[in-house]
Amino acid sequence: MGMGIGAAMTGLRPIIEGMNMGFLLLAFNQISNNCGMLHYTSGGQYKTPVVIRGPGGVGRQLGAEHSQRLESYFQSIPGVQLVAVSTTKNAKALLKAVSVRRGANKDGTQGDYLGLAGVKCFIRP
Repeated sequence: MGMGIGAAMTGLRPIIEGMNMGFLLLAFNQISNNCGMLHYTSGGQYKTPVVIRGPGGVGRQLGAEHSQRLESYFQSIPGVQLVAVSTTKNAKALLKAVSVRRGANKDGTQGDYLGLAGVKCFIRP
């Protein structure tokens, strides 16, 4: 997690695989204090454009240890946008959209990754 956040601070746009939501809880401090709030605490000097993928919920092979739904923890962090997709098609389109459209549009606005991916459920702006 720290390596991805550091890479984002240097201008890269990493996509970090968290394997599942339970493992992302171990990186909660870095996600909240470094990734989410660094832009605000540095006075806008740093941006951390990171995508953290962490599937959650009940899985057929995961059992009780890896079936937590921890979205409520992450949606309360300033600077973090939480997206829940309902289909594998939406998940693939979202990852493709954030990896292809890296910069601002011609008019200077940021790209609409969610609209491009056709994502219908956006939890927090």
